[in-house]
Amino acid sequence: MKKLFLPFLALSFSLLSCQKEEVPEKVCELNDNNLAGTYRLTAVTYKKDAASPTVNEFAAYPACQLDDEVVFKADKTISFNDTGIACTPPKNSSSTWSIAGNVVTFGIDPFVVSSFDCKQFSGTFTGDAPGELTTITLTRK
Repeated sequence: MKKLFLPFLALSFSLLSCQKEEVPEKVCELNDNNLAGTYRLTAVTYKKDAASPTVNEFAAYPACQLDDEVVFKADKTISFNDTGIACTPPKNSSSTWSIAGNVVTFGIDPFVVSSFDCKQFSGTFTGDAPGELTTITLTRK
């Protein structure tokens, strides 16, 4: 009996040790609490119309704009802060923000969010011309 029990016990341990618990992936929903925080602009592209090529606008930004912060505050205000290397004149401003579904509105400008993972989000502003789009990525600081 002992001869059968030990191999069975060893087999049981080896089978149990190979099983991995699946950890559910944490989903980060776009909502007021998850969006609130400090971000930096990390990408900006512009497309004049549907037939135009996409242009990397961020590559042309001056150094004084590359370190600026965008702060979404819990009180639904947003501030654009000229931090680090200061522009002349400094480009500080503030407004309000709100969320409705996947649209974050800055003042009166709707920003359609295409991706959000609590660390970074991207989306587009639509221009006045048909097909005109500005795509922006903000990364949490």
